[in-house]
Amino acid sequence: GQASAASESNPVAAALARSHFAQGLKHLDKDEWRQAVTSFQSALQLRPSPEVRFNLSTALSELGQVKAALLQVDNILADPTARKDVRHAADALRVGLVARLGKIVVQSSNPEDILSIAIDAQFTDQDLWVAGIPVDPGTHQVSVSRVDAPALQKQVDVQPGQTVMIELVAPVAAPVSFAQPAANEFKEKPTVNRGWMWWAAGLAGTALV
Repeated sequence: GQASAASESNPVAAALARSHFAQGLKHLDKDEWRQAVTSFQSALQLRPSPEVRFNLSTALSELGQVKAALLQVDNILADPTARKDVRHAADALRVGLVARLGKIVVQSSNPEDILSIAIDAQFTDQDLWVAGIPVDPGTHQVSVSRVDAPALQKQVDVQPGQTVMIELVAPVAAPVSFAQPAANEFKEKPTVNRGWMWWAAGLAGTALV
């Protein structure tokens, strides 16, 4: 790439890239994952080589940043200059990363609903709602909004490799009263082995069953 060519023609940049890379390896040896990420990212800006990407993906994986690690691995596998041993190692790492990747599936009882869905304040592609929105393992803030209803928000805990389903159920038409929620119900269905369900009307309370 342009950055790699520039570093090769600039001895100072090349030396700095090697220094960042060596520092990143030292951090890896000490399990200092965040510092390793910073060092490898600095090296990558100067010399985006498959070797740098692989070590960066390793550190990102240890931090639970599975999506970011997968991006680096896929870049390695798409790079025709990647050495055979690096490519094989990236293939093996990718298998483990894919197995850890979580998904959030969003379904609506009314397919004609015009919805906006954001996960951790990032709006998502509608094409991924049913297939599953890939997420890192951990806790995520899900916000679902519709043009004629208040936004629904929920923290969703996604375990490694787990698919969590969020279902929007339109309320039955009835006169609005204090006992009848006016907003859509927001129902989260974890995988069967989790054994619990969360219900809410708008931003109301939760119930465990």
